[in-house]
Amino acid sequence: MNPTRTKALNGGRLLSIDALRGFAALGVVLYHAIQQTQNAVPGTILKWPALVIQFLSSFGYVGVFLFFVISGFCITGVAKSRAPKG
Repeated sequence: MNPTRTKALNGGRLLSIDALRGFAALGVVLYHAIQQTQNAVPGTILKWPALVIQFLSSFGYVGVFLFFVISGFCITGVAKSRAPKG
């Protein structure tokens, strides 16, 4: 298995890490934006897609933990790269 190389932005930021942080934040927003009750589900043919969206957004709270872990990785990576050599 060959490792994949990612492009770094100015300042040494990785695009893939920023994208993962964005997905984590989006998951949290969806978790809070979508109502998690049966009253929000229509009684028509749109019932099952609405239930699937509710189910998937119910895991959005994991985005909080993921965002904090990735932010910690970014902070320690910056601190390590700026540490004095000696």
